[in-house]
Amino acid sequence: MKYTLTKSKSAHYQIVSTTPAQELEAMKTNVINHYAKDISLPGFRKGHVPLHIVKEQVQPQYLHIGLIEEVVNWVLKKLINENPDVKFIGQPYDLNEKEADGGLEVSFSLDVYPEIEESDKKREKLTLKKIETLVTEQDIDQALDVLKRQYAEYKNVDEITEWTITKVRFATFDVDGGLLDKGSAFIGKEDFAEFTGIKKQFLGQKMSDKGELSYDEKKLPAQFHSKVKDKKAGKISYEIVSIQEQILPKFDDTETLMKFFWNADIKTEKDLREKITEVLKTQKYEDELAKNVEDLVKDAKNSLSVSIPRTLIDEEFKSRMQNMAQRMWGEQGMKAYLEKIWEEETKKMVEDMKASAQESLQKFFVFKHILESHKIDHIHWDKPLDAEKKLYEKLVWGADTTAETEKKPAKAPKKTVAKKAE
Repeated sequence: MKYTLTKSKSAHYQIVSTTPAQELEAMKTNVINHYAKDISLPGFRKGHVPLHIVKEQVQPQYLHIGLIEEVVNWVLKKLINENPDVKFIGQPYDLNEKEADGGLEVSFSLDVYPEIEESDKKREKLTLKKIETLVTEQDIDQALDVLKRQYAEYKNVDEITEWTITKVRFATFDVDGGLLDKGSAFIGKEDFAEFTGIKKQFLGQKMSDKGELSYDEKKLPAQFHSKVKDKKAGKISYEIVSIQEQILPKFDDTETLMKFFWNADIKTEKDLREKITEVLKTQKYEDELAKNVEDLVKDAKNSLSVSIPRTLIDEEFKSRMQNMAQRMWGEQGMKAYLEKIWEEETKKMVEDMKASAQESLQKFFVFKHILESHKIDHIHWDKPLDAEKKLYEKLVWGADTTAETEKKPAKAPKKTVAKKAE
């Protein structure tokens, strides 16, 4: 038996094996021996049935399948031993067979680890700029306001003001008075600030008050927009069902601070502002770091040729489909969704997901290539931004990755430039 190995442009090899008739007969005997181990017939112990009887028991199509497997396994062992520098991955695919001079010709494709080739030296000159993490008093005040809203309490009041949060039950009608849809919405100071007509309409109204609004999407908050798009909406009828005043905590004494931040060493408003400053610096650092590294990878990709094998694309696609199934209440939910949409839409969705999977993998392997070119290893891929931080330290601080001028950021939300391939 012999084989040929031909490299393709898309991270795989084409393998063609030729088995002469004489060797093929010997292989058939091996296949029959393999089946003999599991055959049990009356009068014989399992695994001890004579081979000529086993041959009669095995259907021709199963014998042929076993023969193909025998050929492919022999070729795989041979080419792996004879090509130690080639990183083969995955399983053979696109398998074909045909008779050749009384023997058998079997061809198949086998993927290799993603390959990257540099078209120029521009990638070597790419770097990262130093990240500034300046936090202003205005930044702190805005964060403090958001924090207060998270811990706010609410009490029922009788009248709508600029500071209340109001729940409205409404119905939308078309220009002929026909009902289009129903719903409920909350309105507050942000809506009053953006839509003066809404402010004028609702300020001063009380519980259970009713009213009407002319339907004009440009003058209405999004929560009032009709979901029915094939008919023209004419008006909205509404009723006030809830009015609540938001009471924000003051965070100006130790007792209040200890109540909300009992698990942190925050006893004064100054402590709280310092903690907010630390968190904002971390967020700014990590947000800017993720963006800068993503831009670096994008620029580097212009100088690199990246071939992603079908095996990895299929695995990434499979993972995304599983995540999609989880969001759609399992495989049955996803199946029901796919049955509702057109076949062409399903096909386009699959193509888009595979293209997205390929792009994501290309980004990752370009990023990995950059790390390797700078001799950055020991990456903890399960640790958020570990690789990005090591690259930043290398490019900005050089060999001194413990530079004291850059404060080590605190633990932050998960964020990364590219997903590591499984």
